[in-house]
Amino acid sequence: MGIAMEADPKLGETAGGLQAPHVVRAGDRYLMFYGDWENICLATSRDGKVFERRLGVAGTPALFSEGRGFNTRDAMAIRIGDLWHCYYTAYPERKGAVYCRTSKDLRSWSESKRVAFGGSAGTNPYSAECPHVVAREGYYYLFRTQRYGRDAQTSVYRSKDPLDFGIEDDKYLACTLPVAAPEIIRHGGRDYIACLLPSLKGIRIARLRWVAKPSRIPEHGRREVQTLRDGDGGGGDMAKKSIPDEVREEVEQIVARFNTKLSKRSQSSYVPRFKGQYLFLDRSDYGKIGPICRLRYEGKMDKWSFAIFKYSSETYSEDEFFPGQQHVDGSIEGAMKAGLEAYPA
Repeated sequence: MGIAMEADPKLGETAGGLQAPHVVRAGDRYLMFYGDWENICLATSRDGKVFERRLGVAGTPALFSEGRGFNTRDAMAIRIGDLWHCYYTAYPERKGAVYCRTSKDLRSWSESKRVAFGGSAGTNPYSAECPHVVAREGYYYLFRTQRYGRDAQTSVYRSKDPLDFGIEDDKYLACTLPVAAPEIIRHGGRDYIACLLPSLKGIRIARLRWVAKPSRIPEHGRREVQTLRDGDGGGGDMAKKSIPDEVREEVEQIVARFNTKLSKRSQSSYVPRFKGQYLFLDRSDYGKIGPICRLRYEGKMDKWSFAIFKYSSETYSEDEFFPGQQHVDGSIEGAMKAGLEAYPA
């Protein structure tokens, strides 16, 4: 096996844009839902290996879209009763959300419905990645990814209604998992969870058990766990010093301006997040988010300490030599320029 399909601009697909194929079996055929960075598309197969695009009346495989430039992607489908439910993500107004459309015949689709948005998972463009829905014992579970890499996070929601997992609240939030882009596989009467490796270079699979929701972790315990995860070394200094709100706002404005310039030549953008005295600059490359660098606030906007992320050890290093190091000058812009040369978009 090699490359099974490539984007075909003649059919309206974005050049180089095929992504996130999701295959389900329906009777004697297989259905593959996939994205082309603007539309959700469909291909079919008899053997599950060789797929042919199913073209609509417009002569393209596109089923629907949230609109040009909103990065409609990451489709998955599940049949509930006599309706196919197709879940996907997009970011109109640069706000990521999970959407769903339904169909009886896979040709005529309903208007889109926003089924998950905001809450503790956030509203940035990549806060609703790789939606995946399964039905278990009268409930529907939505897996919604926020981050990739070493600091991966997926929020899991539990609802009786497959079209409502919470809008701007956490009323259906069941838990968060330290994984990215998970999918649930049912085999031999058992459930398994497949998700990306922290390096983003492969997939890992583990047995999945459904258990009652545990008691809430005390807030100080949450901070301790997150501190160790983000590489503070467990010394606790991260909790003592935090970046002021006005500095955070200025950082977000700087990153937004940089992303505006970057978007003119690539489908990449930086995603800032804050932990104590640290600013983590992750980057979304074609919809997938991974760590790039970590900055430590030293009290001035032009005096940030810099550490590059090393995928070989999955740690941040302040001493590592890397391509682009010449751009590190204590500024946010310099850090992002260095990240682009160290890890080209």
